[in-house]
Amino acid sequence: MVTVESTSRPWWKRAWAWGLVAAIVLAVVPALFDSDIRFQISIVVVLIGWVLTAAIEQYIELDTAQQRLGSQMDQVGKSLDEAQLRLAAMLEAMGRLIPVANSSERCQAFVAQLAADWSTIEQQDHQFFREILDAYHREVAQFVSDLADGEAKINSDKFYSFHSLPFDRMRELCMVHVDDLEYWSSPGGRKYLARQAEQIKAGKLTVRRIFVLNDLLTDSSRKVITAHTQAGIKTRLTVRGSVPREARRHIVDQGIVTDAKGEKMLVRSVRGSQDGQSIDQESLSYRQDQIADAEYSFATLWEYYSDEVDDLHPELDRHDANLSALDS
Repeated sequence: MVTVESTSRPWWKRAWAWGLVAAIVLAVVPALFDSDIRFQISIVVVLIGWVLTAAIEQYIELDTAQQRLGSQMDQVGKSLDEAQLRLAAMLEAMGRLIPVANSSERCQAFVAQLAADWSTIEQQDHQFFREILDAYHREVAQFVSDLADGEAKINSDKFYSFHSLPFDRMRELCMVHVDDLEYWSSPGGRKYLARQAEQIKAGKLTVRRIFVLNDLLTDSSRKVITAHTQAGIKTRLTVRGSVPREARRHIVDQGIVTDAKGEKMLVRSVRGSQDGQSIDQESLSYRQDQIADAEYSFATLWEYYSDEVDDLHPELDRHDANLSALDS
């Protein structure tokens, strides 16, 4: 390995000085002992030797400087690569934090508390609780993502479910009821119908409901239909078999809800598979394309494939039926 000597060294420690001395000795000494050798030639030899020595020294220093510069460039390159990686990591972190910084104070407080609690769980490093955290993270992340996309599936027993909302927040309901009518004889169904009747009587709510039937009305279903008409609900009946096959795609258990501000939401109920009376889950959506499709299906059934209750069953005595009849 060649070591570059400092330029501040004294002249007697430099290679060119010793090269010059050696050149003088080699040129002058032979001339002193041999008169045939001209002194001028000796001087020329001295100059040539000194020039060669200086040139060699400069070449060696230049080569060493190039090696040192190359090494420094490699180090600079590595430093730049590390800096780029750190910068990329910082930009990535900033990219994740910018949405939080631009969010509401409520969201920022939630994220800060979530990060603190998450770190605490990780520090405790309990395997089972870590698995619970991972599972809950996937569940909540999917739920929030669905909400952002305009859809949500909610268990009906949640306090924020659609059936738990007060009716004073709603202006109009346009519903298609396809599932078993026995739901309306259940405690939840009776309570739900009674709440609608109160708002309709107060002039704050309009309800239109289409019941899709498979066959003739039974005694219990007669009471349900009559109770709806007594509650002030605009009720129509559709017999499934009378709907053309190409139009049966409109027979979907769903409804369009318009709130007091005029905003609309699509509601679909998923009922229990065992008794058909309990609503296990609700599918909600405020996507305009889905709402438009549901409104079209409701209007098609209402206008072309349903009839007034009196037209299909004029024998129903509205005056004898009331909400309390569902309890019998």
